Amino acid sequence: MGKLAVRIAAAVVLAVGVFWAAHATGSAAASVRRVLHTYISLDSVPTTIAAGAPTHPSSANGGALRWPLTGTIAPAAKGGITIAAPSGTLVRAASAGTVQSMPADAPGVDIVISGKGLTLVYGHVGPAYVHKGQVVRAGETLGEIPHFGPGQTPAVLLQARRGGKPTSVLTLLGSP
Repeated sequence: MGKLAVRIAAAVVLAVGVFWAAHATGSAAASVRRVLHTYISLDSVPTTIAAGAPTHPSSANGGALRWPLTGTIAPAAKGGITIAAPSGTLVRAASAGTVQSMPADAPGVDIVISGKGLTLVYGHVGPAYVHKGQVVRAGETLGEIPHFGPGQTPAVLLQARRGGKPTSVLTLLGSP
């Protein structure tokens, strides 16, 4: 088999894997996503959601944080926001820090990361790809948006705290 045929076969296998990982559910799909996100960015595919303002992951937006995923934003309690996106969308760290805790929250878990005087809470993430005590870099994949029940919009809750007090996430993120 020639080099071109091997490259074409590899591209086909990769394309099938990406398609399957983007549309399948369960732990096998999560495992495939974990492997594939190392090689390509699955969330680079544009997300289309009808209502709300679109967000765009970028560190060049003038804010102190990176956008953790692409989706539709809505205000939430305590200065936080929800970012709606399809189930399976990868959630990335908005800033560097250490994973402090991962309390269960149906569906998914809340990932609490602290660093540089700022604590970020990523609510409703699952499966999680990080563990308590792990040091993460900005942009590193934390997990994905889980599959929600019927009639519920899959979304991640993002809240920020300085000195234990809620602070506006949108101020830290900058404009989308």
